Amino acid sequence: MSDLLSYIGIVGFHHQHGHRLEFIYPPISNQDLGMFDWNYLNYAALPDGCHNSNEDYCFFVMNETNPTTVPSNKLYGIAYFKQKAIKDLPSEAISIDDTRSTIQKSVVVLSNFPIFYSFKTQLSSATICYFNQGDFKNTEILVNWFNNKNKQFREDNNLYLEKRKENKKPENEFTTESLQKQIIPIQSDLFFSSSSLQKFLLHFGRNSLVFFKLLMLERGVLVFCPQPVNAVCETVLSVLSLFPKSFDLFVQQNHSVCSDYHIEWSQDTDKEHLEQIRKFQLPLPIFTSKGTFCQPYLPLQHSAAIIPDTEHPTNGQKGYLVGTSNNLYLKSPPSTCHAIVDIQSGEILFRDESLHRILELTSFDRRFIDHIIDTVQEVYTNPQQTGYIGTDKWLRDQFAYYILCLLNSLSKTLRVEDGKAIIDNIDSLSTFNEFFIRKWSGSRNFHLWRNRMFKQYPNSLPHFKSLPNHPSGPPSDIIDNLQDSLVPITNSLSKVFSSFFNESPTNTPQTPNSNNNSNNNFYNASKSAVKPLVSTSKDLAKSFFNYFTQTTSTTNSTDQKDTPSVLKEQEFFEITSESSSIGVPTTTVQVEQTLEVVNQNGEEIKEDTNLKIIQEFDPDTDQFYEL
Repeated sequence: MSDLLSYIGIVGFHHQHGHRLEFIYPPISNQDLGMFDWNYLNYAALPDGCHNSNEDYCFFVMNETNPTTVPSNKLYGIAYFKQKAIKDLPSEAISIDDTRSTIQKSVVVLSNFPIFYSFKTQLSSATICYFNQGDFKNTEILVNWFNNKNKQFREDNNLYLEKRKENKKPENEFTTESLQKQIIPIQSDLFFSSSSLQKFLLHFGRNSLVFFKLLMLERGVLVFCPQPVNAVCETVLSVLSLFPKSFDLFVQQNHSVCSDYHIEWSQDTDKEHLEQIRKFQLPLPIFTSKGTFCQPYLPLQHSAAIIPDTEHPTNGQKGYLVGTSNNLYLKSPPSTCHAIVDIQSGEILFRDESLHRILELTSFDRRFIDHIIDTVQEVYTNPQQTGYIGTDKWLRDQFAYYILCLLNSLSKTLRVEDGKAIIDNIDSLSTFNEFFIRKWSGSRNFHLWRNRMFKQYPNSLPHFKSLPNHPSGPPSDIIDNLQDSLVPITNSLSKVFSSFFNESPTNTPQTPNSNNNSNNNFYNASKSAVKPLVSTSKDLAKSFFNYFTQTTSTTNSTDQKDTPSVLKEQEFFEITSESSSIGVPTTTVQVEQTLEVVNQNGEEIKEDTNLKIIQEFDPDTDQFYEL
């Protein structure tokens, strides 16, 4: 049986030696000493810019350096750092090495469980008591607190095992030893007791849904805020917690505890909701050992984790979600970075221009997120209101509802024919943004989810009548009706005109590796953020103007018809759609002629209008292969 807390330590800053681990309890075992990079702990515990705050905290993950098991081992860390002026400290607390005007130290807790939220307040109290005692060499108060937490955790687990043993019938009795091997449930409150989803949603507004959908695409995402550091970590974990049962992956992807523990959700979720989550094979396999790399705080000294080591940085590069407080990431973003989330402005800056169209919110999306924002705003401004609606759990349930409606609508159109996965009538999913569906359907997590679904339900995928096509429901007023009626028109016009607008030789695809001046603007991200959401009508008008201004100088060109589209779609299975109701035919026959089709490595595949499947995903080798 694992302890709740693995280590507690103190990291300080020395004017000559820099960050250093001054104390740790219990002593690091030989196994853990070779398993983890302990230098990472020093930089994560005292993050960049922490000297600008009197006190702050951050979350981080220590990953196994050379994993030998699947899943690998992990340690989840919480660091609460504080600084105090020397003049306010007793003389016995000051050493000859303390030559600066302030003393800066961080109290760190490492655990096998993702206890970020539940322990930040407790660790804050322990750190303040440690500073107030006036003797930094006296660590007894920290050791006692550490041992008491582990003792309570063991007692609770033993009590659970004893109760389960008593409830067994005589013919099914288990020995104590065998019971120890049974999986022990941990209540979800342990992981979400002090979350701050309300603040996250009110700060980012509609962009919270854009951020949510962005992570489903498995792109490189940087979350930046210079101060406070906790805003970066809270933002990363907040958006991650919106995915239903996502924290299960923190436990399932840690070899130390995955066989003995699981998160218990049944006590705070209704049975129908649990049944829907179970049948749709959630959580989505986004943040897995071979999927998107997640690090609530990434020190600059360990930026190699997101910097490619090959000449072609996009080849096989995994997505990531990392937080940082160092503006050097903005001055020179990694070539693998597709988007930067600027916390100060609440904006999302895209380095890949195609993401503007892919992540544009539909009128259905806007109604959905606006309803949530209005509800939370009302509850947040009226603390007297108590109950379920507007709480963090209610927020998580709303986004889980969004995912369930998306998967339920998709299951009605997704089928297998002759061993090939096919989406029938993709227009029926346009309420979620057709471009988003196309891009997400080429992601690794979609293919893993799809394979699990067809393995579990080989004949017909499940769908629930109680789930609507979109969680926003029908239009609520005349304006909503008008907006929704314009969606198929703008989509059809966009499809028809995109082949013309994007064929101009002066238009070059925007990729994360493009050498252009836009990269220099990210240093000023917190001052002037670019709006990520651009309306379709404005895009069409701008493209319409650009087309006629560009064609005046290119009318004699004979190569325009062969110029690939700016938008690169990863088509891994057949997508069909019905004709538009306004008399403009949609060009979505298997693989559109206007699209430049690329494989997982970014290599161009010759266009073939009869091509039904270009690649298939093999979960055993975690690779795509051509058919």
